[in-house]
Amino acid sequence: MEKLLFLIPLLPLAGAALSGAIHAGLAPKKSAGVVANLAVWGAFALALSLFLGLDPGGVMIARGFTWIQAGSFRAAFDLRLDSLS
Repeated sequence: MEKLLFLIPLLPLAGAALSGAIHAGLAPKKSAGVVANLAVWGAFALALSLFLGLDPGGVMIARGFTWIQAGSFRAAFDLRLDSLS
């Protein structure tokens, strides 16, 4: 379930890339806007469903990768969903 958090920023990014490819190609220009809107609304729907499925006071953390580590210090790329989100 935590891995779905990575789809929230990736859906609009993929939608923008696909929209740019459609706009540059021979497809109708209107379809680029449809793809972009579907990607953003999909990310919103996913974020809302994950948020509503979260326990009160609960936290969902998707661990990415460690960016920098020195001694006890660790800077990581993680995504976090909590009630403040």
